[in-house]
Amino acid sequence: MYTQCPNCATVFVVTSEQLQLAEGEARCGLCNEVFQAVDSLAHELPAPRPDAFAEDVDSAPAAAEPMPEPPRGAGEGAARTAVDWMERVLGLEGEAGDAPGRRGRPWLQGVAAVLLVLLALAQYGHFNSGSLAAEATWRPYVAALCAVTGCPVPPRRAPDEIAIAERTVRAHPDVAGALLVEALLVNRAGFAQPLPQVRLKLRAVNGQVSGQRWFLPEQYLAAGQPELGMPDALLPPGEAARLHLEVREPPAGAQGFEFAFR
Repeated sequence: MYTQCPNCATVFVVTSEQLQLAEGEARCGLCNEVFQAVDSLAHELPAPRPDAFAEDVDSAPAAAEPMPEPPRGAGEGAARTAVDWMERVLGLEGEAGDAPGRRGRPWLQGVAAVLLVLLALAQYGHFNSGSLAAEATWRPYVAALCAVTGCPVPPRRAPDEIAIAERTVRAHPDVAGALLVEALLVNRAGFAQPLPQVRLKLRAVNGQVSGQRWFLPEQYLAAGQPELGMPDALLPPGEAARLHLEVREPPAGAQGFEFAFR
């Protein structure tokens, strides 16, 4: 089908699908006039308008000089210009699945998707490196990621592999109403790890909890262990650390005690 610009009389080739997408509107690719393409729609090439060529011809009748047949392909090029404009204005580039610029490069979308997934995984690993590094399965990957990003690799932790070798709870010999708690913490893991936090739970005669509290390594380490008192100190496998605590005796007394680690 053909349509004609009412301003400069340029003829375009259009299809019904293009007219439906643009709601019947078109823009002339030569003079930029926006017009209703349906108003001049025809199945045959329209005859030239005399007023459109008044400046280029003499007063001889228009029929004496018939309009030359347009070169093959000229109408298609002008129509492509009009359709390109309509797609840009109406935002149809994302909907026109057969547009030439949308075909032939699906691998670009695939590469972009893979890069986004890798970026998301890298961010997750960076911000959760502590929990991931604690897992033996993920630790090599965390180490490789931190080698690239510069993040420190957290030391492995296994509080369940800390055992109590010796423990005593008795009345403090020098302070009235206080208890003296001493124990040996042994690292049974096959790797060095930081000292854990220790919870001391005291129970009364009736079995009820009479007092409990969590202690940091700097709070429970006995004197004479400077190598373990450093901020980044690690307890080697098979080695032990001495625990020394002075706590107030609960009003209900303390007939039993428990240790827990985290």
